[in-house]
Amino acid sequence: DNVATGKFRQADLRDIRTISINSDKAKLITTHDKDSYEFIKKDKVITHLQIKDPQEFWKTSKFCVIEIK
Repeated sequence: DNVATGKFRQADLRDIRTISINSDKAKLITTHDKDSYEFIKKDKVITHLQIKDPQEFWKTSKFCVIEIK
């Protein structure tokens, strides 16, 4: 309830399949079905989050929060 939604980027959930990350470490903070996504790595860098099943991924939350380090 206390989320500052102005800090999020708006996207059409029907179209989004990847979220760029480009970091050594990333952690998905919001709850999403573990089988509906995967982090894609190239060498030791996580390049992006791949949404494999959008319907399941967005089922529990319409927000996606990723902690990047």
